[in-house]
Amino acid sequence: MPLPLNRTERFEAFAVEDTSVQLIWRARGPATITLAGRTRTVDEHLVVDHHLVGSAVIDGLAPSTDYHAEIRTERATGTVAFRTLASPPGRLLSRVATISDLHIGQRSFGLVKRRRERPEPEELHPVRCAQAAIDELVDWGAELLVVKGDLTHHQRHDDWLEVGKLLDRIPIPNIAIVGNHDVMAPRQSIPTNEGLALIGRTRIGVEVIDLEGVRLITADASVDGKSKGDLTLVRNDIIAAAAETTQPVLLAMHFHIHRFSGTYFWPPGLNREHGQSFLSELEAANPRVLLTSGHTHRHRLHRYRSTVMTEVGSTKDFPGVWAGYAVHEGGIRQIVRRTERPDVIGWTEPTRRAVGGVWGLWSVGTLDQRCFTHSW
Repeated sequence: MPLPLNRTERFEAFAVEDTSVQLIWRARGPATITLAGRTRTVDEHLVVDHHLVGSAVIDGLAPSTDYHAEIRTERATGTVAFRTLASPPGRLLSRVATISDLHIGQRSFGLVKRRRERPEPEELHPVRCAQAAIDELVDWGAELLVVKGDLTHHQRHDDWLEVGKLLDRIPIPNIAIVGNHDVMAPRQSIPTNEGLALIGRTRIGVEVIDLEGVRLITADASVDGKSKGDLTLVRNDIIAAAAETTQPVLLAMHFHIHRFSGTYFWPPGLNREHGQSFLSELEAANPRVLLTSGHTHRHRLHRYRSTVMTEVGSTKDFPGVWAGYAVHEGGIRQIVRRTERPDVIGWTEPTRRAVGGVWGLWSVGTLDQRCFTHSW
């Protein structure tokens, strides 16, 4: 089966909403951006392994409109064509954000040739990346945050304490579910429930929160000691929660559901046969569902009949992101943005060269897989 790889462009629109765009460029800065008759100079740019990367979010655009942005730097000029998303029907009712795969405690990234920060800073990159993502999604207007698993990398005592400090600093209501890295119990780790108790949290299989315009359901399908989840642990409770509401559902889990039998890429997720029957029952219970997962550290969009399923990447490796969900009366909009803080994008950008450069092609997905509008 061919792997879906996507080339990283020198000048690109990484994220679009109905009224904004996030532009990324890889050229010597500062950059001057001309868009919709306005010019903006961006002085913040950084050298990353002798390359440069810059990012800017431009607001005030019109929905469903084609644009061309010109980006001029010292040595290169590029034009980026993009189209803003359509606004979902009706009034904006609420905003939810997610982050995934924090891996607090991890010190390197890669498969064989692992990338590390040298000298190692006092605040390791997983903490910086998660904190910066939280700051940016709060600025975006999120009213609630779901942390979709792999809070820690190895379940160590001090890593749980670091997770606790991070969650305590979040200025909006938040839910944290565990992932496989939080339950696999390697050496020097502590049991999951003990780690959660350290930070004043508990492990909940399925949690339900009703927001204006949407029912949020979070589900923990992790299995102690296993790298893959088990959907049968939570399927009945998810379907019951989806069936008993007249609102659409935003379902957040750590694990993705396999589209094919067997495992053709790592990490393994949820069994395809169990997943297909679950999705059939879920659609029968509520035909208006968006299911978002993490775990794979990549970006994909799939559909099962009326159910939309997305995979969203990690905060701490390329491209280094957070996701936002804008709920309207008649639909929902997903946006995935790269975290822009210089000491964060300065780490995540070179991690695209991991796995012999394949990681940057595999993880990023396409713009329409990351950002889209879905009408209920």
